[in-house]
Amino acid sequence: MSLCFHSRSADSRDWPEGTDIKYHTHFQGIMMIRQNQRSFTAGQITATSDVLQQIPEYEVQRALARHLSGDWGDCCLEDCGANEAALQTGGRLFSVYHTAGGIKFWIITEADRSATTVLLPENY
Repeated sequence: MSLCFHSRSADSRDWPEGTDIKYHTHFQGIMMIRQNQRSFTAGQITATSDVLQQIPEYEVQRALARHLSGDWGDCCLEDCGANEAALQTGGRLFSVYHTAGGIKFWIITEADRSATTVLLPENY
C-alpha cells in the first residue's frame, strides 16, 4: 500500500459516496476539505508573491484541497512517510505539486498547525 495518493482527485465527485465535505473560503474561492482521519487544521493560509504571480488561483486551490485531505502530491516516499507520522505526532506537513504548465510548488503546514504556506522551491 502506497503512502502517497498521486492519482486521487481533489474533485469531491471522485471521493467515496458519503464523504462529509466541509467548505472554507480562501483565496477568494471555495476550497473543499475531505473530513476524515487524514484532515487537519491549516491555520493561516498564505502564498508567496511568486506563487501569486506565476500559478493560477484555481491550481493553488486544487493543491490546497489535496494537501488538506492528506494527498501529498509528488512527494517522495520518504516525505510521504514523514507526513503520515506527522499527522499522528503533530509534525510539519510537506507536499509537492506541479501546475499544468510544469511549475513545481510546495505547500508546507507548520507543526503547530498555525500556518500553511504555498511557495516555490526557490522561495524556501
